[in-house]
Amino acid sequence: MLTKSELRKRFKNVRDLFFESHPEASKKLAQKLMQVIGPADTFWGSYLPYGSEADPQSDDASLSWSVKWAYPKINGEILDFCTPTSGWDKNEYNIREPGQNSIKIPLKNLRGVLVPGIAFDRKGHRLGSGKGFFDKTLKNYQGTKIGVAYSVQISDTDLPAEAHDIKMDIVVTENEIIHITERKAS
Repeated sequence: MLTKSELRKRFKNVRDLFFESHPEASKKLAQKLMQVIGPADTFWGSYLPYGSEADPQSDDASLSWSVKWAYPKINGEILDFCTPTSGWDKNEYNIREPGQNSIKIPLKNLRGVLVPGIAFDRKGHRLGSGKGFFDKTLKNYQGTKIGVAYSVQISDTDLPAEAHDIKMDIVVTENEIIHITERKAS
């Protein structure tokens, strides 16, 4: 079995190639997400894509949503979810996050969180970038956790998982919606 580091490298390379050759995939993925989240006047956690990450709000698909979005901002070893009021800053990893005057939304007020990853398996395990921010932040979170990825990021074999790794409730790609638990976002 490959190590987490080897799997990260392998799946990131596959994701990069897919991203370059399938520019329409993020729009299809955003449309699939709309089927899971549906229009609801509630807060959801999302993220801005970094590099070749799948874009959950691609093109104008998200304009028809009545969802209020909060985005992750690094706060020590965890993430705060905030709504930007004055634009975006880049953090120490060169990832965009809400600027200084953003408004923090308590995690308990988010109906669900869209979670990026390098790979997911069909049991809801996630292979992230290795920093553990989402795992630490969502450890006791009771809302819906939705993994967001391209179809090439789905592993048909189980990914290595440790006790601190959080599982997704649902994983969404441009081609399918994989329900892991009985709890649904609607």
